[in-house]
Amino acid sequence: MKVIKEVMVIDDDSTLVFLAEKFIELTDMVQTVTSFNDGHAAFNTLIERDKSKQALPDIILLDITMQDWDAWRTLDELKTVGLFDKLCIYIVTSSASREDREHAKFYHLEDFYLEKPISPEVLKSIFESHLGK
Repeated sequence: MKVIKEVMVIDDDSTLVFLAEKFIELTDMVQTVTSFNDGHAAFNTLIERDKSKQALPDIILLDITMQDWDAWRTLDELKTVGLFDKLCIYIVTSSASREDREHAKFYHLEDFYLEKPISPEVLKSIFESHLGK
């Protein structure tokens, strides 16, 4: 059975990170879950991995609203250094804001926009779709 090697969760809410990790585990489709509580730390790790030719995560679940770098800043920085197009990023939010949905279109992520809480079934569907590529 094919599995996803790594999913990265970037969210500053430790409870939601815990739930995401457990739900990902329940799918039994992912080898490794890494998590970061802000976009800046995740960005630095991604840069370092890319420079040293280490594997990048297969999927990133990126929360919109965070204290340090929000999703938009993180995405802008990833574009600046040329990493954005190497990554499969899903925007994750607890907000039903139409403005956020519109902003996601700027990054062509309108079809990669998820509202919290994300269920194990939704994650499994995402993973199956990713593995089918």
